[in-house]
Amino acid sequence: MKKYKHLFFDLDRTLWDFDKNSRLALEIIYVDLKLDDEGLNGFESFIGHYHDINAHCWDLYRKGLMTKDDLRFRRFDLALRKEGITDVDLSIRIADAYVEIAPKMTSLVPGASELLNHISGKYKLHIITNGFPEVQRIKMRLSGLKPHFDRLIISEEIGYSKPHPEIFRQALVQTRAKASDSLMIGDDLHVDAVGATTAGIDAVFYNPEGISHEESVAYDIRHLDELKDIL
Repeated sequence: MKKYKHLFFDLDRTLWDFDKNSRLALEIIYVDLKLDDEGLNGFESFIGHYHDINAHCWDLYRKGLMTKDDLRFRRFDLALRKEGITDVDLSIRIADAYVEIAPKMTSLVPGASELLNHISGKYKLHIITNGFPEVQRIKMRLSGLKPHFDRLIISEEIGYSKPHPEIFRQALVQTRAKASDSLMIGDDLHVDAVGATTAGIDAVFYNPEGISHEESVAYDIRHLDELKDIL
């Protein structure tokens, strides 16, 4: 078994339970802003539109085709338009509330706490994330993740987003790690696993849904607990 010294984790959906936390934040916002009174077709309809549009907007952002400020409100503006509502001011109010509330949610992916307690002190642990700095730092602090990690590497501060090889190279430089003794763990096959592999770093595709693929990555796991067998 290969000996790793540095473990690089993605944050959202790998450790921090993005889907659960996002849903809870949006439920709070839906009630607080009385969105039923705005003519929406119900919470489930709205969040369904939002999830698809949010994923698309993040893809555009990673490719440099959408700015950070546009992403923050456009994902809600487009979701509202799917509901038949054109109200930019309301989109901005939702966006501001979301950025305020969502990072304060603290649910972690199943097995994350147990895994980190098991490996902390045995490896140098780091985060590589494409999220916004002011948001990701709150998540790390309030969810209890921060004490486990040595470095938080954020795409906006590096100037490159995953899966660009340069963010992985910069991560190695900042942590004084070698590609040969490093392992990347993430839930996005192309952004995390293939991105790291292209940069010469072994990668674990955290694949809880068991998605079928033909990409060549070092490891494919369904549960975080399986990392113990790799390490």
